[in-house]
Amino acid sequence: MDRGEALWPQVMRVLGEIRRMEEQLDQAPELTAGSMGKPHPLLGELRKHRWLLRGLVDSAGGMAAAGAAVPDVVDLLRAEWESGG
Repeated sequence: MDRGEALWPQVMRVLGEIRRMEEQLDQAPELTAGSMGKPHPLLGELRKHRWLLRGLVDSAGGMAAAGAAVPDVVDLLRAEWESGG
């Protein structure tokens, strides 16, 4: 078993967690109640999970090993935010 195969179950687990957080955020208000209206706590967790996913994919060799371009995660997050997704 190579490194990519060993990491695959963890990648799938993190993807599932990201999907569940995104589904919860779709149903939740963007700001939590309180005097300052803080962002939803899941937003920070979602960001951490996306960074974790990037690290796992990089560790496994990911798409870069196949020769495909791997966009910077900050660029991906910015594009998602700007598109309203």
